[in-house]
This record gives sequence, structure tokens and C-alpha cells, in this order.
Amino acid sequence: MVAYIGIDLGTSACCVASYCDGEAQVILNEDESPTTPSYVAFSGNQRLIGSAALEQANENVGNTIYDAKRFIGRKFDDPDIADLIKSCTFEVVNEDNKPKFKLVCFGEEKILTPEQISAMLLTKLKEQAEKSLDLKISEAVITVPAYFNSEQREATLAAAKIAKLDVIRLIHEPTAAILAHGLDKNFEFEEKLILVFDLGGGTFDITIVKCKNEVFTVVKTTGDSALGGRDFDSRLMSFLEPEVAKQCGKGLPESKIAMMKLMENCKQAKHQLSSETNGKIDIPELINGNDFNETISRARFEAISDDLFKRIEKYVEEILEEAKLQPDNIDFVLLVGGSSKIPKIRESLKEKFGQQKVIYNGDPEQIVARGAAIQAALIKKSAELKSVVLKGLFFEADTNFLRDISYVENKS
Repeated sequence: MVAYIGIDLGTSACCVASYCDGEAQVILNEDESPTTPSYVAFSGNQRLIGSAALEQANENVGNTIYDAKRFIGRKFDDPDIADLIKSCTFEVVNEDNKPKFKLVCFGEEKILTPEQISAMLLTKLKEQAEKSLDLKISEAVITVPAYFNSEQREATLAAAKIAKLDVIRLIHEPTAAILAHGLDKNFEFEEKLILVFDLGGGTFDITIVKCKNEVFTVVKTTGDSALGGRDFDSRLMSFLEPEVAKQCGKGLPESKIAMMKLMENCKQAKHQLSSETNGKIDIPELINGNDFNETISRARFEAISDDLFKRIEKYVEEILEEAKLQPDNIDFVLLVGGSSKIPKIRESLKEKFGQQKVIYNGDPEQIVARGAAIQAALIKKSAELKSVVLKGLFFEADTNFLRDISYVENKS
């Protein structure tokens, strides 16, 4: 059996998929889950990755690292990094103007880079694929946000090298999403304008892709590598801080353990608000043995996050303006990333582009990994995908955009 591997190295969760036997499928982890939390922890003589790291995070806050993708390839003096550090429960230090993580590993104080943490996640995903497929995995396509700069891309490649993975190609998450959507749905891409709206745990980008004469061209891309679902969690935490002090008699900044517990519970409440009108936060013995209980309505959540929603709407307006397009010119909007499930965001997009144009392709947290696996197969000139290649399912980028998919030598 030949399998082609695609990896979505996400901020809050990762996903790995394979293309084999004519189908792109997500590979489940040991928890039978399609996604793996982007957490790495050191506890005693153990290194924990994924769910195991997340489960013990509340008791091991200083040695549990998350959101490494938000730091990778960035400078320490970047204003966004200063804001990120404020909400971190682990120590971030400055080395040569690069943010690094200070923690205790196997009884010794160590300083690890975002690349090293990312490499641990990639190694976990590689081993997961090897176990599932009973194959040795040495190469993969890895996705990155469309708005990642060259330093962030190089740092991602460095992480893969540490994990002993040969990167067939780095491709943009929107590209991968369109590939997966196109093949899975057998969508006839003919003279269409597609807007890919990708809001993940830590990054946000929008890409407009045009299809004409069986060639896909990126029209415009924009976004923010410091905006994502984690910012909604932080906004909810900030709103609840005064209530925590009132109920528990002590403020959050005085307890990293309490910060970690509240952060995870805010994330869960946010997820609950995607399907319900109220989200409940119930944390026994949050601080000094005092319980914390609060109910957040969807309306309240939307109100305290209003500036984040407006930032997102501004990017939508800007990309349309820069592309000299109107909402009516867009044929459909493809939602990608777990945070695209937030009702307010979906409602806003439906209002702007039309109810029928906003498309949810299965689980938006899995589509990128599946598309990356398809990309790997295309690059390797898989015989299984020959018919697809002959249909012209490849991309051509303008001079300001990294080319994602190789040209086919013979299009006839």
C-alpha cells in the first residue's frame, strides 16, 4: 500500500490525514479522535503530547506548553508577542530577540524553542500515522496559514526537520481546504470565485481563489497571524476576572493554576455557545478552596467580543475592496477552522454573501489535513489521481503568492 500524508499543524489542535485507496481520510489518534490537542508537557520523567498533556495541564501549568504556533518564527519584540505572554501560564523568555519557553524537563531546567515544541507534535502525528497505516512515514505535506511570513515558514520547516520529516511542500491552508472540498464533493469548478474563510485557534486568513479554464488562481489573500479562537477565550477570561475575585476572594494573576483552569473552561463554554444560548462555567475549588460558577449567554459573549468580530469583518471588507469585488461576485464561501463554528461569524457571512453561499464541508477542523494529503498525492503524481490532474485541478499563483500545486506536464 502507498499512502500520502498531509498534516495540519494547528495552534490549538493538529490533524493528520492520508490519501490511499482513492480516498483522503483523517487518521484517528489513540483516543479515537480526529484531532490532537497542540499541547506538550513535561511531568517528572515523562514527556506528554496531545490529550495526555492537556489532561494534566491544570496541575502542571509551568511545564505545559500550548499555542507554540503563535510564537513560531516571531521576534520577541513583536507587540503581539507581548500580548500573548500576558495570558500564558508558562514562562516565555527572550533569547536573541526570539521567544522561547523556560520549563523543567526531566528534572533539569531547560529552554525550548517553538520549533522544538512543534517538532514534538509533528513526531506524535507521524507515529500516529505509522501505527494506523503500518507504514514507515518519512515525508508529508504540511499546511501553514496563508498569511505566514517567510520567517514563520522557515521555522515550520525547521520543526519538521527536527521531527525527521521531509516536507514535500508547505501549502496554504485555504488551498488544502479547496482541494478537499473539490474532490470530496465532486464540485465542478468552472469560472467560480471562492472565498476561503479560515479562522483557527490562533490564526486567521481569508483567500479569494478564481477558477477559469481549469486553472485556479489566488486573487487576493489577507489575514492576521495573531487572531484566532484563543483570543475569544482570553476575552471571556478578562470579562470574568472581577467575578472570580468576588467569588474567590483572590485575583487570577496570583494563581497560574487558576488561570489555566479558567482558560480551559472558557474554551468549553465558547464551544457550548456554538450550539446553545448559554454556556456554563463550573470550577470546583478554583482559588483557596472557593468554587467558581458563572453562566454566560450567547448575547453577552458576542457583546464582550464585539471588537474581535469587527476586526474579522474589516478583513472581509478589505479583501473584497483590494480585489475590486462585491459580495455578489463571490460564488461561495468555504468555512475552515474550528472557530468558524461561532454562530455570530456564520450569521455575519450569510448576511453579507447570502444564506446559500456559505458552505460547511464536514468538520472544518479536518478538511485542511485531508486537502494536504491530496496535495501530497498530486505532487507524487499518483496514478489514482491521474484523472483529477488531467481535469486541471492545480493552482497557479500570482507573483505575490507562493505556488502551491505543481503544474501538470501534459494537460491534454
